[in-house]
Amino acid sequence: MITRLFFLQDTSKTTQVAQKLKLHYRDFQPAPLSLPPAKTEFQSYEKLIVSLNRWLKQEHLTNIVGLHSVEVPFRAKSLAYTSGKIDTETSGFEAVRNSVHWNSVRCLRVWYCSYGPVRTRCMLPLTPSDHRREISVAMRCFTPHQLTTSGCCGIRKPIFEATSTLWERVERWIGNSGVSVLSIETDNVEKWAKSDLELGKLAVRTFNKEDHVSTWAKSSMDYRFTVIRVFYDANSMNVLDGYTLGSSPPPPNPAKPYCCFVGCSVM
Repeated sequence: MITRLFFLQDTSKTTQVAQKLKLHYRDFQPAPLSLPPAKTEFQSYEKLIVSLNRWLKQEHLTNIVGLHSVEVPFRAKSLAYTSGKIDTETSGFEAVRNSVHWNSVRCLRVWYCSYGPVRTRCMLPLTPSDHRREISVAMRCFTPHQLTTSGCCGIRKPIFEATSTLWERVERWIGNSGVSVLSIETDNVEKWAKSDLELGKLAVRTFNKEDHVSTWAKSSMDYRFTVIRVFYDANSMNVLDGYTLGSSPPPPNPAKPYCCFVGCSVM
């Protein structure tokens, strides 16, 4: 596991100011709901955000730099011996035969900064009155629309909309709701062959194999798809209607496969 730091190089800032800035992080791990030999289940993202907001209120923090998910692999057989505890400090992991055998839990990592004796929010310039305003973190997850029930001739996997088209929907929602965005992340989520969960629920689970069922004749993994998670300040939402708080407009009905030599040659 590595940490990438993206920054803006501003030569107008003095070195003394830069030396006063300190970055910190805090991890929030989902608690296990049930452990082997029973079915393994963990808390969802919703519970993680509740714990995060409780901690922010206790610490009086408004200086969030960013939030993102951390996928932590673990050995399924040893989960019961650790009482479901996930160690986010581990930076090296054992190899697996293939991705189907990959067991992982997504944790939530929040980055915040301190500047001298006074804590400030580093993302946007704030007025003195804004420093005391509490931040309530919320998450909105966007999944790609499924365009076809399966690929050409019914052989290939379903086709989804492009990431650029998915981002257009995200950008439109941000503009309509007027939220103050704290962080945005893209992630790849597994769709298991025998899972009947809709894409929206798959995107908010923390345990990647919560709905996994073993198969013998073929691979138990059907495919992966890209999701975009938007972490924002719920107190900053300007428009309170069904679209900004509820689900997005209904997706189009996936087209059924058809046989075409052009499609087969291109895909």
